[in-house]
Order: sequence, then structure tokens, then C-alpha cells
Amino acid sequence: MFVEFVLFLLRIISGDLLLQAISAGISPVFLTKGEYSD
Repeated sequence: MFVEFVLFLLRIISGDLLLQAISAGISPVFLTKGEYSD
């Protein structure tokens, strides 16, 4: 059960990092693409 708890925390941490990377790096790319497409 302890291992499952650690894996659960790792999933949360990795998920937060992915969300930060997406919001910081991918969103501006989509915004710039949207501006160019318009």
C-alpha cells in the first residue's frame, strides 16, 4: 500500500509538471497559431 501511495504522489507531481509545461509552452504556441490563422 505504501508503494501505491508513492506512485499516486508521483502521478500527481508529474501531472502538475505536465500542466505547467502545457500552460507555459503549448498554450502560447496555439495562441500564436490562432493569430496567424486569423
